[in-house]
Amino acid sequence: MIAFPYKGIELFRLGILPFGTIGAGFRVQPSVLNSIRVTVLLVALAAGAGAFGQLTGPEADINNALIAARTNLNMAFQLSGVRQTGSDVEAIDTDVYFSLVSVSANTLAKVEIDQSIGGKPTTMVIGDGLTLWRYDYPTNTYSALQYGAYNGAPPVGYADAVLKSLQSLVSGQSAQAVGLLREIYEGLNAQYTSWMPGVTPTSTWAGSTETVNYSTAIGNPRALRFTIAAGQLSTIGYSESETAFGLTRITQWVMSIYPGNTLTAPSGFVFNMPAGAKPVVGSLKKID
Repeated sequence: MIAFPYKGIELFRLGILPFGTIGAGFRVQPSVLNSIRVTVLLVALAAGAGAFGQLTGPEADINNALIAARTNLNMAFQLSGVRQTGSDVEAIDTDVYFSLVSVSANTLAKVEIDQSIGGKPTTMVIGDGLTLWRYDYPTNTYSALQYGAYNGAPPVGYADAVLKSLQSLVSGQSAQAVGLLREIYEGLNAQYTSWMPGVTPTSTWAGSTETVNYSTAIGNPRALRFTIAAGQLSTIGYSESETAFGLTRITQWVMSIYPGNTLTAPSGFVFNMPAGAKPVVGSLKKID
């Protein structure tokens, strides 16, 4: 468990388990065609070649870990943490699943994002290869964006379009998870950019595991930690303390990264319309 410098909130003490254990209900997804795996590898190498010269030290190590992650056709993140405002504490959780799937000689990008706050689901986003659905639990409403093709090959910039659109459909802790997904998979320009601009990271090693740390006391005190085990990005931890109107809010979370087929989307990347759900006016459109 990652330790942060703030007192009063510790994930272990609050009973939030690390995500190293796979819970019940997850299914193992069959592997996809080797030809697509080669394509993803070539994209990864091209992206890495452009990014490597721009980064040095620990940030280059983070980027190399993203290059390694980019060779996977399937990826999952599980983020869990807490947010405390005064004496009120609530859990924050986000699960992200991404997959490049071969269908009739085409490669489809599919995604699922499940966000909950205080143990209650708030937002679900599902990309089924054709349509990007966003469902809001509190209002029982949904929106839809078309990013695929009904017939024939996917349009140019297909995967990049859905990844860019995801950023506008999520907020809070989910935005960090989507940002990481974009840095791994969004086209030839995919690369790591500092999550704490202006702060120089430090790193420590324990065997083959590197820990890259960012921290600043300027403005809102923040700490950020990347754990890279044997060249593979393993976890990202974040902590922030901010004070406004006499109240201090502390946010802490840990995001675990699962490359490959370790975890699969609970929905199977299929959006099942909840009973009574209503569309958001003007939301049914095509991604340009």
